[in-house]
Order: sequence, then structure tokens, then C-alpha cells
Amino acid sequence: MHNDSANTIIGVSDNNTDDKKNPITPEQRNALLRIAGQSLAELNKHNKILIFPKNFEKSDGDIGKQTVFEIKKNDRGEFYLSTGNIMGFIGINGVQVRIYSRFAKDDAHDYFLHYMLYRAFSMNMLDLKYSSDSTGLFDLLYCAFIHQLKAAYRQGIYKTYVRNQYNDTHLRGSIDVARHIKQNQPFRGDIAYSLRERSASNQLMMLVRHAIEIIRVKPFGKLLLNSSKDVQSAINMVVQATPDYHRGDRMHVLRSNSKNIQHPYYTEYGLLQRIARMIVSGQQQNFGASKDRAYGVLFDGAWLWEQYLATVLETLGFVHSDNITGRNPIYLFEPHKYKRYPDYYTKDYSMILDAKYKRLDDADPGRDDMHQLIAYMYITKAKSSGFIYPSEKTGLCHTEDIGKLNGYGGSIFKIGVGVPKNVTDKDDFCTKMNDVEQALNQLCSCFTSYERKHQWAV
Repeated sequence: MHNDSANTIIGVSDNNTDDKKNPITPEQRNALLRIAGQSLAELNKHNKILIFPKNFEKSDGDIGKQTVFEIKKNDRGEFYLSTGNIMGFIGINGVQVRIYSRFAKDDAHDYFLHYMLYRAFSMNMLDLKYSSDSTGLFDLLYCAFIHQLKAAYRQGIYKTYVRNQYNDTHLRGSIDVARHIKQNQPFRGDIAYSLRERSASNQLMMLVRHAIEIIRVKPFGKLLLNSSKDVQSAINMVVQATPDYHRGDRMHVLRSNSKNIQHPYYTEYGLLQRIARMIVSGQQQNFGASKDRAYGVLFDGAWLWEQYLATVLETLGFVHSDNITGRNPIYLFEPHKYKRYPDYYTKDYSMILDAKYKRLDDADPGRDDMHQLIAYMYITKAKSSGFIYPSEKTGLCHTEDIGKLNGYGGSIFKIGVGVPKNVTDKDDFCTKMNDVEQALNQLCSCFTSYERKHQWAV
């Protein structure tokens, strides 16, 4: 626990239930009471908070019902924070809570969270400078901005109606009599007029440009802005659309974007505007949040773990099924009725994997998780399935058989994916994670090649 400018910072790991670790003061408790125990859905309504996955409300899971933390009291009368799967940072009234991965020794060395984030957002952590101080919070925000900029770019450049002023011989709009008299001499042909037209040179694109220029001057800004060809193309699009950019207009542009945009086609630009606004206003205290309003960037650990694993498993031919985007469902009934979304399955349905950001090293999966996986096996006729989770044990990867099913048969197992410990820096962490991923690739390849030879005879 330490101070950063006007903020008191409290560090705590995800899934913390240790009532003796990092106790908080009564003053900090009072500051945090407004957001303690509130669901993500409630926090998202009235605060300056970015929550990933975006569009989590569309999920058929319980992401929106999760709380960031709860304040509890131990038997010594001390208050402490009890956390779940949510990671990131959130602050209110001068107190900031940083929730780091339980695989990190503290919030200053949370390589695992950043590694999953960069992989899920298609960035190379080796190319980026990892910040272990307060600027690390902005690292999360900048990465979220780049991720969302790419999503917006795929929808094309945002255009809206603006009123432009002209003074020439090609009258196309409404004559501005006062400006015409002031600027033009009689009988020379020029006419002062204004015209309402769709343009990419608008206040939203200008806000995005200001955010880009803020990132550009950061220690790793150029690497981040050149992390892929898509990012470079998106940035060039923004720069070309904002020829009138001037750094001194930053506060005016920020005020012009106080209202959230809503557009039936440019759906990705709404979140991009929110992130850009946080970056620009974040140069001030608390991202511009007022008293009793929370601010922050939060990630659902289960979602992030699933997205990260998809980048590894898709190279092996697994299909990633996503209940938020509606991609790649399976169906309970013919023809195509009642969609369900197993996390990953092979194209021939020989194997199904379910991602769990839970402590399963010495525990069995929950009753509901088990029943869900068995249902997926029945529908797809899969011969094997497994729960894949981050392991706190030493080693690269390990498996544990749960058992062979009665009835139609089929085996269920657990795959523990090792998270490197005792690393010297982020480069060392990335190198060791690459070894873990190679081991996981070999393990899954062995499983799938074996099961293809032993399919059910139905």
C-alpha cells in the first residue's frame, strides 16, 4: 500500500480470500464503500469505467453479476478486500485499488496479466516496455485503445454531418450575408456561404487524434503505434482526417466529446470514444472523474484467459466458440436450434476443451461445469474433453484424468498450464511462457491424434 500523487493505492491479487493480507484502514473503507459489492453491470452505468469484455451484457454467462471486490472484516476487527476473477484497477475518492493476477508476487510485477492482455489484443509483449510503476495503469489503457482502434477501423472512418464555411464562386449552401458583406467586394463573384455535409473531419476523430499523439510521446508509444499493419493503417486514416489538429485545442475537443455517440453502423466508435476520452482527460487527476464517481479499467480474468488460450489452440485446429460475439456455436437440436458455446472444439468434434480461470490443481470442477461438459460431449459425440486452467504447480503442463464416463463412454481430464515463477523480468517471463505453450501444443496434438483413431462407433 502506497501513495501516488493524491491517490492512496491498495494492491491485492485476484481471488483473494486471505483476511490477514493487506488490511485497509477505516478511512479507505469509507472511500470504497460506494463501489464495494456492486456488480459490473451497476458500476458500468454511472462511472468512468472500461470493462472487458466489451458488450459483456450480451453474454449468457454471469459476467455482469460479478463484483470487483467486497469489504469484509476478520476476527481481529480489521477490514480487508475479498476479490474474484476481476483484474485491473479502479479508483474513487482518492483511493485506488489495483487487482493483479494471483500468479504475480505484487502489482509491480504482474507479467501474467500483461502477457495475456497483449496476446489477446494481438500485440507482442517483447517489443513493448513493461512499466511497473503507476504508468503501468496507462499501459492497460493504451493497449485497450489500440485494440479498439483496430475494431473501429474495420468499420471504416467515422463521418458525421458538420457545417463548413466557404467563400468562392460555387454556391452550394446557405448564403452568410454578414460574412459576405465583411469579406467580399461587390461584383467580384465570390459568395460567402455555409454547407452542411458529411465529413471525417469531426470532433470524434479529432479526439482520437489527440489520444494517438499522447501515446506517441510515451516511452513505448512508437512501438505500440507500429505494432501491426492494421494499426498503422488506422492511424494514417485518423491523421489524414484531422489536418487541423492542434495540441492547444485539447480541452475544447474533450468538451465537444462530453456526450457519448450512438450510431447504428459505427458501433465500435462508441467504446473508442470512451477510451480516448479517458486517455486525454487522464492527463489530469483521476481521468477527469468527479467526486463519488469511480474510474478505471477492468478485465474479467475468465474471459482474458479464454481469449489468450484461443491464440494458442487455434493454431492446432481448435475452433473458438464465443457466446458474446455469437461465433461458432453448436446446436442442441436439428435443424440449428438452441445454440450452445463450448469454449474450444476440434473441427471433427474429437475433443472439447473448457477454459477455467479457477484453482483446479487440487480440486474437482464444479457440478455445473461437469454437467455442461458432459452435455457438449453427448451432442458432438466427442470421445474426450477436458478442463484447461492456469496451474500454480511447477512445471510446464500436466494432466490428470478425472474418469471415464458410464453409458456412451468418453474420458474427461484436466490440463494444468504452468505459469512461470521466479522470473527476472518480462523478457524472461515471455521466454518461459513460450516453452509452456510449446509443451501445451505437443500435449494437445497427442490427445487429438489419439482420439481421431478411437472415435465412437455410433
